[in-house]
Amino acid sequence: MKSSVLALALFLACSQAYSEISESDFKATLDSFREIYSPKIEADLGISLHFESFWTRRSMIVSSQARKVDNEAIVFIDGEIARKPETNLSAFALSVCHEFGHIYNDVLGELKITREGNADYWAAGCAIGFFSKVQFERTGTVPAFLESKCQEIWPSSYETCMQVATGINAYAKLYKINIENGIDASQNDLVANSFLHPLAFIAGLFGEAKPSCISRIRMAEELTNPRPIPLTNTFHKIERYIVYLQMPI
Repeated sequence: MKSSVLALALFLACSQAYSEISESDFKATLDSFREIYSPKIEADLGISLHFESFWTRRSMIVSSQARKVDNEAIVFIDGEIARKPETNLSAFALSVCHEFGHIYNDVLGELKITREGNADYWAAGCAIGFFSKVQFERTGTVPAFLESKCQEIWPSSYETCMQVATGINAYAKLYKINIENGIDASQNDLVANSFLHPLAFIAGLFGEAKPSCISRIRMAEELTNPRPIPLTNTFHKIERYIVYLQMPI
């Protein structure tokens, strides 16, 4: 028993050593979001923002979640995504913006896959707003095509765009999606496999059309004629077909 506890302690210590985000960074980032977005959400939606945050992971499945309860928007965030070695502060900020995307955009009865993709798409603009007010040291690399698009689309906010782009690239590495040489239409199917997906972030950041697999039209087609799409693990595969059965458009 003692050896098992020691092994777990060493694993957690090593995991933390390879993450650039500390617990204090985690808490400070959420404090900044609370300061900036509490008045905005109250003004836009007439509800108050409340965070439930835990640095230590409390769930084996969900690391973040957002829901509206009465007159509150409640965002649950644990430190799981922040502790991953591929993650930087820009990526963590995108994950918080993703949850805000649910607060602003979720449609009752809409497919989970569509909701997640729409939240990612919306999150990129949220992150631009956040980084225009909060300055982090930019870490990580940015593919040349993203740097070029930041110069073209966001010339007056180039550094802010690049900050968001470092977070997008971190998720590309996390999901092992190669975006170094750009993206193509064949990668659209991958967006259906997960949330916090770089392809949806990129489309939202540069005002491009949403990837086809998160559109309502595409989802309606798949309900009537579903086709295999590579899925990341068994849980997602089971979850997806439960969604098909229970949540028609």
